[in-house]
Amino acid sequence: MITRKGAGAAETRRFVWAGSRIAEEKDGQNNLVKRYFRQGVQVVSGDKAGLYYYTRDHLGSIRELTDSTGAVRARYGYDLWGKRTKISGDIDADFGFTGYWELENGLKLTWYRTYSPGLGKWLSRDPIEEKGGLNLYAYVMNNSIINIDKDGLINASEYGAGLAGVLSYCAGGSAGAILGLGPVGWGIVAAALLINGIYQDYSEVAPSANNAVQQQNSQYNQEQKQMPND
Repeated sequence: MITRKGAGAAETRRFVWAGSRIAEEKDGQNNLVKRYFRQGVQVVSGDKAGLYYYTRDHLGSIRELTDSTGAVRARYGYDLWGKRTKISGDIDADFGFTGYWELENGLKLTWYRTYSPGLGKWLSRDPIEEKGGLNLYAYVMNNSIINIDKDGLINASEYGAGLAGVLSYCAGGSAGAILGLGPVGWGIVAAALLINGIYQDYSEVAPSANNAVQQQNSQYNQEQKQMPND
């Protein structure tokens, strides 16, 4: 990845992947710069070297970075569609809204697509086409308060099961009396139905998306073979 801050010089950033997760960042000379973990990041070199830990909200968005002493070194806010604002701090988090990779221009990178919080939409068509809905650019069914899409592929509700359980608990008194189920029973049933629906959706759309990505990777590999060696 080649990045540029304002009118500054271009910077080459190389990444080491562990499956679908970024594990390390290296510079243009292949020197290790950062190590990424689910709990935070280790900055290996520079004046900001050290361990930093994430504080996340209910969507998985990174709200704070704290150092090994517990001091807050960065704090962020987000609008309803994920536009990030840095409230305070002297360092920057590479990941942000729902865990997406943050670009300097505010766009968010996922495994399959790029998301624009300014538009509230994906910038490219859904790789699974109409299986993900008729609107091929829609973001999480236009409900970004509780819904997430980690990969740019399938919508899932982070707290859908819990919310269904709460609603079922509230309604469980009368409905449970009719069908012989208590409020806890209704919550279990609702959560099971939701999880089963998400699983079925994913099992149907994942092969199509993987095929699309494999075709893109094959094309990329062919182009790389045609490029001259350094």
